[in-house]
Amino acid sequence: PTDTPTATPSPTMTATSNIPPPGPPPAAIPAEVAYIDDGNLYFMVLGSAGGELYEVLDERQLTNGNNTVAAAISPDGAYVAVLNVFFQQYELAVVSSDGSSFSSLVAPADLYTGDFDPPEEGVTRTIQQIAWAPDGETILFNTVGNFQFGAVPQSDLWTVTLDGELTELFAPFEAGAFAISAKGELLIATDSELFRTDLTRSFNETLLSFVPVVTYSEYVYQPQPVWTADGEMAYLVLPSSDPLADNPFVDLWQIPAGGAAELAGTILNSSFTLADHYLLSATGALAYVQQPQDDPDINLLYFGPADALLEYDSGTQLQLFGWSPAGERLLYAESGDGSWADADLNFRIADQDGNVDAYFTGLGAFRAGYWLTESQFLLVASEDGQAATIYIANLEGAIASLKLIQLEPGLVVDVHLPG
Repeated sequence: PTDTPTATPSPTMTATSNIPPPGPPPAAIPAEVAYIDDGNLYFMVLGSAGGELYEVLDERQLTNGNNTVAAAISPDGAYVAVLNVFFQQYELAVVSSDGSSFSSLVAPADLYTGDFDPPEEGVTRTIQQIAWAPDGETILFNTVGNFQFGAVPQSDLWTVTLDGELTELFAPFEAGAFAISAKGELLIATDSELFRTDLTRSFNETLLSFVPVVTYSEYVYQPQPVWTADGEMAYLVLPSSDPLADNPFVDLWQIPAGGAAELAGTILNSSFTLADHYLLSATGALAYVQQPQDDPDINLLYFGPADALLEYDSGTQLQLFGWSPAGERLLYAESGDGSWADADLNFRIADQDGNVDAYFTGLGAFRAGYWLTESQFLLVASEDGQAATIYIANLEGAIASLKLIQLEPGLVVDVHLPG
């Protein structure tokens, strides 16, 4: 007899997955810092390791030719634009922040050198101001013409993509000091006007016209526009045309994104023309240093809204370093008479309520300061003028040394705050 077939039970299907269970969220990266030491570029990641101060979580060397002189981190932190110098000729390159790639974007031969004023044979053109476009794919820069008698800003503007596509956006003497917003709006200030455009130069819109500022030198003053971090507002500080004339003044203009320039306030009986004498915060507060004619050894610090400035502090050779991210506090220092080992020099922080606190006396001469959060910041100080120490510190007075770096060819530090 034939066996009666029996049904084979169907196997029970069990759901399986190759996706691992979710782990803890990745640790946030509070800050990324690029710096140059002895002509080489380094990149370090700072974050919390359980202590009251951030520590170095990761660090890598990105260039090794001993010829890097400038650096700027891209908006997403993925790349660093670098300037390398070869026998007084500048190369613009880009290196990935993880060190996996390096590309030369602009060589000295790529920059046109025939249309200089005055014309001169053998003139070289070097890159001056560099900035990233918000897409992280394009770098903007302008140049300086190097002559036998000195360097002359060419007031041009170029763009180059990560693929090496080079475009001369403005020919020499058509542009000036520039600032690009997080939304891609481009402001350019010449010595006599401020105008708006974009990276395609699809339009040019004049926002302000003004009389050129007398500098009593060969230096041509072009005011530097400053954008807020969100790209919603820009500011421009514009001195009166002759800072040494009677009753000098300074106007503070605000320019909404896509809007007309508006006068935000005027500072009477004041004069300053150099960018390192003033700082604008992300909220439009102005800090500036003034040197009284009757006491040239003393600097006075003022800050606040442009129409309500208050005198906050005084000291010998005050240096402004930066506003905190929210614009609540100002980091600055007294550099004294230039003595590297002056034990009385200190970093200072002023808040908008008028409180001034002195920090960390005796570190040497101060070179720079950078905010990381509303309470933590980097300080750079040198005891001998040859080397400098990068410190991390906070408002509570804690401080730790991060790195000792050489100051030749110059101090270069750039800070990127993700998010």
